[in-house]
Amino acid sequence: MANPAIIASIVRLATRLGANPQKFIGTRSNIKFLGSGPSNELFSQSIMINDLPKLFQAGGKLKPAMLSKVESGVGYATAGKLSNSQLTTLNAQLKAMDNLQSSLTKPTGIVNTETFRNLGRRRARGSEFKEAGQRLKAQRTEGFKEAMEAADDLIIESGGITRTELNNLSPEALQALRLEFAPDIMARFFNPKLAGGGMVLDNMGLANILAV
Repeated sequence: MANPAIIASIVRLATRLGANPQKFIGTRSNIKFLGSGPSNELFSQSIMINDLPKLFQAGGKLKPAMLSKVESGVGYATAGKLSNSQLTTLNAQLKAMDNLQSSLTKPTGIVNTETFRNLGRRRARGSEFKEAGQRLKAQRTEGFKEAMEAADDLIIESGGITRTELNNLSPEALQALRLEFAPDIMARFFNPKLAGGGMVLDNMGLANILAV
């Protein structure tokens, strides 16, 4: 029996991506699979990390063809037609798209390096710098746990490591894999910079990466 929590996650993510519940609830109830089902659905194929940005229009909305695929996949999920493995794949794909969409549709007033430069130029009070720092911290931690879970799902979807093996990795190894397999997700929370030929993360420590 499918895990109700993963079904709820799939529906929630699809709705956030713009899917219309009227277009997926009850739309696949009468369909029977032959074997593992259609091969061109989101639950039966993995989207390459580098291809994720191509799924979105300017402004951060999914392209109509991809939105239709999301609604189709969720229709199968809510109709109880998918295996646990297929549900996991679909959920991971939707998580990856949701996290990228969030980075493409950042709200106005976002805090970044220029925010602090502007405060410095006008010789702002210390309290204003403190407030900007608090806003930056909240901005970077919002949705952090879900994003790291999505990054881990993408690593596991690659087929080179199991979840048990992933959980037993050292902090440094886990950080390296998340940067390699989910650079778009990681860039939402960290500022990667070159240091000694590799990538390091500033502004948030490794403890935050592992506290998920």
